[in-house]
Amino acid sequence: MRLPIAAALAWTLILAVTPTHALENRDAYFMDETEEIRLARTAGPESVTQNASVHVLRDSGFELAEKGSGSFHCFVERSWAAPRPDNSITFDARVRAPNCINAEGARTVMRERFMVAKLALQGHDSDEINRRIDAALASGELESPTGVALTYMMSKHQWLGEGPQAWKPHVMLWSPGLTQPEVGGGNDTFLAGKPGSHRACLVVAVSQFIG
Repeated sequence: MRLPIAAALAWTLILAVTPTHALENRDAYFMDETEEIRLARTAGPESVTQNASVHVLRDSGFELAEKGSGSFHCFVERSWAAPRPDNSITFDARVRAPNCINAEGARTVMRERFMVAKLALQGHDSDEINRRIDAALASGELESPTGVALTYMMSKHQWLGEGPQAWKPHVMLWSPGLTQPEVGGGNDTFLAGKPGSHRACLVVAVSQFIG
């Protein structure tokens, strides 16, 4: 088991911290697996998460810990997955971001996120991770969503950095090529990731936390 980390902690990741460019204290990213599974299942409504498969972070990356009967997948994202507009990846070992993603999102977005995690744990810096992800997309090893890719991030235990901390319960709708003029938006609805790219994602705040 890795060092237990107290539950209090998601992943729109508009981080208000000083960024680094590669993994530093590797062990700080891991959790007790029982706690990680519990935290992952706080990401969305119980009707979604109770039958979801759950993945946990291990030495080589995310691995399946509990196989569910439903189509959703839950996991606790770390800070290297931040969908920043410049495609950089910020490393902050404190970030904990419970996600529960649907089947189309698991086929596409989750696979990319898991590849990022694996590369980060191998010690690659931000530029190299982005280069390898772009190459995987270009080769077809990774795919962008073609249908609705939806992620629940409604846990009251999410922690996104010193600035946003828990921010607000929200859902994320991944839509490659989406631009700001197409969504308008404001404080509770905005475009994350790089507008117009395969990483474009509409973030919509919802009424209340769960978990």
